[in-house]
Amino acid sequence: TDAFSVRLWWEDTGYDFKNLSGANTNQQKWGIGGTYTLGKAKLLAQYVQALDADNVVTSAGTLTGDNTGAQLAMVGVEYSLSKRTMLKAVYSWLENDSQAQFDYGVNAVGASGVGSTLQGDQMGVRHAF
Repeated sequence: TDAFSVRLWWEDTGYDFKNLSGANTNQQKWGIGGTYTLGKAKLLAQYVQALDADNVVTSAGTLTGDNTGAQLAMVGVEYSLSKRTMLKAVYSWLENDSQAQFDYGVNAVGASGVGSTLQGDQMGVRHAF
C-alpha cells in the first residue's frame, strides 16, 4: 500500500550564559519533512531553516544578528530488500548565511567555514538481526 506522511517542527534555542558582549544569544529554527512509500521504496525529503540569531559575536568581534541563519535540504530513498534488510541513499545540501557556520552535526568530519555551502551523500545498508 502507498503511504504518505508529513512532519513539521519548530525550535527556539537560547543560551543562558552571557556571550562576550554581555547579551544572551537566541535562535529559532523550523523544518518540514515528508515520506512517500511506493511499493518497496520510500521517498524522503526534508527542508530546515535556521533563522537569524540574536546577539552573535562575529569572527571580526562585532555584535550582530544579521546573516546568521542557514538552510538545509535533503532528498533520499530507502529500498526494502526484505523484512530485515534495507538500502538507503541520501543527498543533502546546507547553505550558511554570510555570518553562519553550521555543519552536518555532532562529530561531523571536517569543519565548515563562515558562509560556506556544504553538500553530502550517504549510502548504506541496514540489516536487523
